[in-house]
Amino acid sequence: MTTSSDQWSESASGREYWNRQGRRFRRSFFGAPTTQLYLAEEQRLFRRHVGDLKGKCVLKLDLWNEAQNTEILFWAAGQGARCYGVDIAESTVRKARARSADLCVPVSIAVADVRSLPFPDGVFDCLYTMGTLEHLPDPRRAFEELARVVKPGGVAIVGVPNVRDPFLFALASRLLQAVGRYPYGYERWYTNAELGAILRAQGLLVVRRDGILLLPWFVRMLDMHLWMHWPAACSATDVLLHPFRLLARSQRLVERFGYLTVCVAEKQP
Repeated sequence: MTTSSDQWSESASGREYWNRQGRRFRRSFFGAPTTQLYLAEEQRLFRRHVGDLKGKCVLKLDLWNEAQNTEILFWAAGQGARCYGVDIAESTVRKARARSADLCVPVSIAVADVRSLPFPDGVFDCLYTMGTLEHLPDPRRAFEELARVVKPGGVAIVGVPNVRDPFLFALASRLLQAVGRYPYGYERWYTNAELGAILRAQGLLVVRRDGILLLPWFVRMLDMHLWMHWPAACSATDVLLHPFRLLARSQRLVERFGYLTVCVAEKQP
């Protein structure tokens, strides 16, 4: 028999759910202080683990950031990468395409399920996904697909919510999911070791671990709310972020306790 939590997991991971979420948010969070911190840390991941992006073929799973948030794929395209992005929600894809046109940044964008990517084997130098795969109740097929489309010698940068986040976001997420009130659908939390084991099971070699956003979730939520309704008030959250900008420079702390735990995996020739 399907329990209420099972029904929530299924309904909160499908196409229609994410279409509704894409339509729900009318304003981008791009200028919010916490979003700028997020963008800077995503850029650091690319610089540290990929290096020069010029001429690299990059695939990003999930276009929420391009539609609403950090616009990291557009930044990568501006660095000279040939960029592709997929998302399950048509509403999010439309927003990302419109933003790509506004910025005059060429990015190939398509509606697709991460469990069935519309690309041949071994074509991408870099696959990047941050805060996506945790929304799948059974992500095995998605991990198989990401390993399939990375070329031999290529790299996958994969980030998921960190169960060791010290600000108890994992607990808050689970409580809200239990009553069907979590605004970002079904969500699972991982340790870095669990994430690494899943990637190794797909034949990938985990070469580094990392993490981003050592930041209280309630500061992020407050910042997003203020940005949506009273943008001038975000000067207050900008001040609150100062100590967390300093913490972000401590690689060891971010690796262990960042909101998103990251594994960097290479596909062997």
